[in-house]
Amino acid sequence: MELNPYSTPESDLEPHNALTLRASFSTLNFWRKLYIVIIWVIHIFLLAILAASMPGTDISTIPIMIGLSVFLLGSAYWNHWAITTRNVSHITTLAILNLVPGGNILGCLIMFSIRSVTVDELKRYRIKRR
Repeated sequence: MELNPYSTPESDLEPHNALTLRASFSTLNFWRKLYIVIIWVIHIFLLAILAASMPGTDISTIPIMIGLSVFLLGSAYWNHWAITTRNVSHITTLAILNLVPGGNILGCLIMFSIRSVTVDELKRYRIKRR
């Protein structure tokens, strides 16, 4: 039997036999849950520091403070959403954003590790998103 290099490769996983996994925070492993909790705690701590520095400021800095608050909460939510929904493209984007403008090498490595676990999970399970 001659193998054709242009033929469609056979999958090891049968779609009808694959286990279904609901995409939610509760179905994540311990390390991904811990990372999400740490992200929320850090962002809320930074938000508290920002709020504590606000009373002595003048009125012209309030829009900047509100913008930073929205950015911090939006960033935490984006991390949470991308990891819990197992969205590989968003996880990759967050990893690159951690490295390039943020200079956060550790955060980038953690996100790529989360991406690797997510890709393996997507191969093993059929992910049911809401």
